[in-house]
Amino acid sequence: MKKFLPAALCAGLLAALLSVPALAAPAAPEMQGDFYVLVNGQYVTFTDAMPQIQDGRSCLPFAAVFQQLGFAQEDMTWDGETRTVTAAKGELVISLTIGSNEITVTRSGKAETYTSDVAPYVSAEGRTYIPFGVVAGILGYNVGWDAQNKAVIIDDVDAILAANTATYELMDQYLAYSKSISQGSVKAEGKLAASTAFEIGDTTRPGADHMTVDLGWEGEYWMLMSDNNNFEFCLTMDAEGGKGNGGSLFEELYNAFPDFIAVDMIGDLKSGTFYTRFPFTTIEQGEEIPEKFDFPWYKLDMKAMFDQMSDVTGMDYEQLIGLSMASLDQSFADSLAMILKEMPLTTVEFTATDYLAMFNALCADSSFTKSGNEYVNEFVSMDGVSGTFILTTAAGKVDGYSLGFAMAEPTTGLEMAFATAMKGKEMTAEFAVGVDQLPVDESNSLSLSILFSMDGTYSATTEQPDTAPPAGATVVDLMEMMQAELDLENTPAA
Repeated sequence: MKKFLPAALCAGLLAALLSVPALAAPAAPEMQGDFYVLVNGQYVTFTDAMPQIQDGRSCLPFAAVFQQLGFAQEDMTWDGETRTVTAAKGELVISLTIGSNEITVTRSGKAETYTSDVAPYVSAEGRTYIPFGVVAGILGYNVGWDAQNKAVIIDDVDAILAANTATYELMDQYLAYSKSISQGSVKAEGKLAASTAFEIGDTTRPGADHMTVDLGWEGEYWMLMSDNNNFEFCLTMDAEGGKGNGGSLFEELYNAFPDFIAVDMIGDLKSGTFYTRFPFTTIEQGEEIPEKFDFPWYKLDMKAMFDQMSDVTGMDYEQLIGLSMASLDQSFADSLAMILKEMPLTTVEFTATDYLAMFNALCADSSFTKSGNEYVNEFVSMDGVSGTFILTTAAGKVDGYSLGFAMAEPTTGLEMAFATAMKGKEMTAEFAVGVDQLPVDESNSLSLSILFSMDGTYSATTEQPDTAPPAGATVVDLMEMMQAELDLENTPAA
């Protein structure tokens, strides 16, 4: 989100990361107590005291879990007089008192007090239990819950990264390259094209009913980005023309597509306020395309929307933007640490260990092979996805990249490919998806192809983007409109 320059790379990296095989999740043992406990990607085995649910909180035996997190048994103490348990590791000390909701954490001699909604307690078997999810969060661990598998996930990211031997010199060079081009006010502009073609029906018999459609658009875009925050985007596309058969059905479909498409978008990333409009219109042959469009702007409060989903995503909008902004001047390793600490943990299939393995498979220096002035990383997943990530260099520094991947799904015949590249201040991106003779029923099949391509050039500029529609413009609040529709649907009939 923070910059337009590396946006294509970031999108491609995300897709590529999802295609790289993760580590195989360890086989789950027989459940002990009320839920599983997964620490740093490994299931914890309990010898006597078992995990319990207390007042809706996951509570764990004090000694067993702290040992899993690197606290030595000799550094865990019990004060019978005050009924206080204490664990220490280096300059970190944590103390909890039975029946008290207060938790004291001392770091380098400085004590802080936190409050938990569930107090530590002693079980009927005489074992000390603590609300470890709360404690782990206080200590800076990443904590999650896998509802499907009934598992508490605890990742000590610092410990995981301490054992990580990978280096990221090449990615640091890429970050320096992208920053050198995109800092300050930047304008990106270029051309794009899109097309869709499909054929449906019985193609095995001459004269049988079937329909073919071939449609395309060509256009231009520009984008202003300032202060890693404000942006303005404009896109215009003209219909290239269409051809096909299918009688009135084709004509109806073809006429449904506009001859001219425009998209305007402006916004402020920090506030999370975005405005967009989609002026679709029909332009007669030879008629001049208007410079301004009198169409309503649609307001989207991304902050409000993201905050409402924070229970699912694991972070609110302010945290997301803070993470993005904080990474601007960090090394790749530091950014990686931040990502792993903030990554929501919702399944035992993907913990910090798995995400680290995927990042390393794509971005670690050891995953690249030097070939002339290029560093090449070729990867293949178990799901039929193959890809190549290349960093180009000049004078010992990264000055460009290319990333591409392709997949084929043998059962349906679906094929998809994506490629993006940057060299100096010029970029290209291509996307293609298609399927050939996919059976629809006993006699009919579908063939489909969708193609999209774009290029662009980046340059410094003194232009500043608009962040709000002009005075007097019609603005429709999408959040209010959706809420009004929900209220209408929920209104009982008279």
